[in-house]
Amino acid sequence: MWNKTFAGLIGGIIFIIFTPSAFSLLFYQQIPLMLALTVVLGLSAWAGIMTWCYAAPNGKTAWLRSSYFILGSLAFYGLLFLTVGMPK
Repeated sequence: MWNKTFAGLIGGIIFIIFTPSAFSLLFYQQIPLMLALTVVLGLSAWAGIMTWCYAAPNGKTAWLRSSYFILGSLAFYGLLFLTVGMPK
C-alpha cells in the first residue's frame, strides 16, 4: 500500500512542477495565467495521478503508471528547455 501511495505522490509532484514550467517556457508572457491553471488544473491532475496509481494491483504496477507521467513531463520540459531556453 505504501509503495502505491509514494508512487502517486512522487509522480504527481513531478508532473505538477515540470508540466506548467514547460508551458511557461513557451508562453513566458502569460506566466500568471500558467500559475492560475496550475492551481485549477494541476491539482486535479495530481489527484487523478494519485488515484490511478493507488488503484494499481501492486506497487510495481503503480510505479510503472507513475513513470509514464514522470518521464513524459521531464522529457517535455527537457526538450523545451534545450530548444527555447530560459525565459527572459
